[in-house]
Amino acid sequence: MCKYCEFELMQEPFTEEEVWRGDLFLHEKDSDMYLERKHIVMGSKSYYFYNILTQLSNRKKIEQEINFCPNCGRELPKIR
Repeated sequence: MCKYCEFELMQEPFTEEEVWRGDLFLHEKDSDMYLERKHIVMGSKSYYFYNILTQLSNRKKIEQEINFCPNCGRELPKIR
């Protein structure tokens, strides 16, 4: 895996919620883009879902679910 799809627990700057994110994928003047992992527990299994997320300076988010890292091309794991 590359630095974009190796996720670390970080604090969301606007809401102060904790999220799992990869390294900053793209930084422009008014937006940031990165990969984000969501963890859902159902019974005894844990599932991961991944989004490529663009966060705009006006705090709006644009999300698109992905299955592969756009940088290294590896399939992102679905089950923990």
